[in-house]
Amino acid sequence: MGEVVRMPLKAPTAASTLVFYSWEAILQDLPPRSRKKALITAYRGGLIPAALVSYLMDLWELESI
Repeated sequence: MGEVVRMPLKAPTAASTLVFYSWEAILQDLPPRSRKKALITAYRGGLIPAALVSYLMDLWELESI
């Protein structure tokens, strides 16, 4: 697997804040393994940016992709 690269996040905009809280609300009730699968699927489908995936993985203490 490749190395995880952390990029500094820009100041949040209203749209990015809404996206974050929407994804967090959708995924927070899932068990950890399902959260990870959902994040990977959404990222590969282009629905969420890598920085958000990385942040949520850290927030929920999931293993790195």
